[in-house]
Amino acid sequence: MPKPYPEAFREDVVRVARNRGPGVTVEQVAADFGVHEHDHRASRTEELAA
Repeated sequence: MPKPYPEAFREDVVRVARNRGPGVTVEQVAADFGVHEHDHRASRTEELAA
C-alpha cells in the first residue's frame, strides 16, 4: 500500500481545490500537485468528515 501523503500536503491540496477559479477542475488541481484525482477526493472526504 502506498505511503499516505503528509497531512499538511493534503490540507494544501484541499485548500487549493476549494478556492479554485471558475473553469479549474479538481483533476487540474490534482495534476498540479502531482497526485491522482482520487487521492484528492479521498483526502477531501476525510477532511470533511473530521
